[in-house]
Amino acid sequence: MSADPRPVLIRHRYSGVWIGYMVGEGSFPHLVKVEGRRIWQWRGGRLECSQLAKQGCRQEDRLGEWETVEIDMSAGGGIVELRTIERDRVEHAKTLASDQV
Repeated sequence: MSADPRPVLIRHRYSGVWIGYMVGEGSFPHLVKVEGRRIWQWRGGRLECSQLAKQGCRQEDRLGEWETVEIDMSAGGGIVELRTIERDRVEHAKTLASDQV
């Protein structure tokens, strides 16, 4: 991966919705390393990733801790949606309080 990590919003069948940066390859083929946080629940308007990508996270949303995870990006591996988003959306999400579930 490049020195300037890609800001992303990922929806995955098994690991949920994540906002963060794609920072490198994972430890096995088809895995990517993501530094980010899980979005457990978001509110407002349509509950679609497209809206979340545009508006970003808000304080009333339920977010996990900022962490590094590996996500399977292979065909059939569970990836549902991958969006490149604005860097400021990710940076704002980093500042919000976590709501551990």
